[in-house]
Amino acid sequence: MKIFDSTCIIAFLGELQEPDLLVSFIQDGYRLIIPICVYQEIIENPAKNSLEHLLKTKKFFTSIEVEAKELEIFQAANPKLGKGECETMLLGMKAKHTEKRYCCILDDRLARERAEKIGLKITGTIGLLQRLVKKERISLDIYNDHIRRLIAAGFRIDPKLAEMK
Repeated sequence: MKIFDSTCIIAFLGELQEPDLLVSFIQDGYRLIIPICVYQEIIENPAKNSLEHLLKTKKFFTSIEVEAKELEIFQAANPKLGKGECETMLLGMKAKHTEKRYCCILDDRLARERAEKIGLKITGTIGLLQRLVKKERISLDIYNDHIRRLIAAGFRIDPKLAEMK
């Protein structure tokens, strides 16, 4: 199970226009989950049409497993995080106890730090792109081009994190 926050979805579907790259994780046996709050954040973004298509074709699934009160309490305890990040982590906490393989896809530094503190498995957009290189689904040249495109689009990327080893 891969549980996505909005930044990664916007990167792959909007900026890179590569929905098939995300869908390729299904080949690795993952279910792709979009929290409801994340879906609501993406509604205003150009990536919306691609996400709608992926939802209709059952490539991605929205999750309604987090109750509003539960989200409210978690967000109150983490006021610097957005609803989508909080819901992603809450779903990750549930998956941690029920799924052998799960990962929360978070790009925001504060969200990643909080997720690590509560013991969640995490990666981000760069981590997914690097995994695609390792699985030979994209070349190193395409990876570097995608990193350049994301930086040009305003994504903040730590150059050390982006280096492929």
